[in-house]
Order: sequence, then structure tokens, then C-alpha cells
Amino acid sequence: IQQYNKMFKFIFLLKRIQFELQQTWTQLKQDEHDLSMKKDKSSQETDLIKYKLHLRNQMCFLIDNLLFYIMMDVIQVQFNSM
Repeated sequence: IQQYNKMFKFIFLLKRIQFELQQTWTQLKQDEHDLSMKKDKSSQETDLIKYKLHLRNQMCFLIDNLLFYIMMDVIQVQFNSM
């Protein structure tokens, strides 16, 4: 049971990270929109926002797949073997 508690705490941590990444996307899209409305925008600012969005997407991919792996290939398999 102690191992399951550790595993579920880890899952909740990943879920929290997933939520924060979703909130980050909202903020980055708002920044991107604000920048597009700005008259004197620089390509460096645009590139930075694109880079941040790309990095956020990569982190989401990692977290989503890690969560899926833990829930389906670790917990589900262990549950079925009980």
C-alpha cells in the first residue's frame, strides 16, 4: 500500500504539472495575441513566444505520455494481476 501511495502522489504531481502547462498555453496565446496587435513588434519577440510554445508542447507531450504509461502499463497491469 505504501508503494501505491507514493505512485498516486507522483500521479497527482504530474496532473498538477499538466494543469500548469495548460494554463501556460493560455497565457502564451494571450501574449502572442497582444504582440500581434502591437505596432512595433520585433521578430525576436515573436520568435521567443514561438519558442516558448514549442517548449511547452514538448513538455506536455512528455507529461501526457508519462501519465498514460503509469496509469495503463503500470497500475492497470498490477491491478489485473491481483
